[in-house]
Amino acid sequence: MRGAAALVLLWAACGGAGPPPRVDACLRYQQAVRDPLARMGRAADAFGEAVGRGPDQAVAASRDLAARLDEEKDALGRIQPERQDIAGVHGGLIAAVAGLADAMRFIGDVVARRDEAHRGDARSRLTQAEGRWQGAVDKVKTVCPEVALPP
Repeated sequence: MRGAAALVLLWAACGGAGPPPRVDACLRYQQAVRDPLARMGRAADAFGEAVGRGPDQAVAASRDLAARLDEEKDALGRIQPERQDIAGVHGGLIAAVAGLADAMRFIGDVVARRDEAHRGDARSRLTQAEGRWQGAVDKVKTVCPEVALPP
């Protein structure tokens, strides 16, 4: 009887019956991407604040945002989702960040040259890159509906 009591006490001390709580792969993915995406958001906010200060500041801000996006693309690239379906949509997210960085570099170049003829192209590239980003986010949410990602 004493042995049974010791087992009950051990069982209670370890948190009760059953295996430890399972942490879902989607939740771990969300936790892994949280910091890079938050830094991207802050960089985008800084860009938005700088754009209204004039063309020179807009050029510097677009180039800075492109560099920050490249850094976060690399950080996202180091994340190894544990499920193949998550890894597949994660690759699309990384590609979308690369597209946003390229669009921001192009915008910076157009503004730096005061190239009115290509302003429409710059706007179009950014719109397309934003669309690819939104599409990538939507795909992640299809695989992991509970994941909260910025639009």
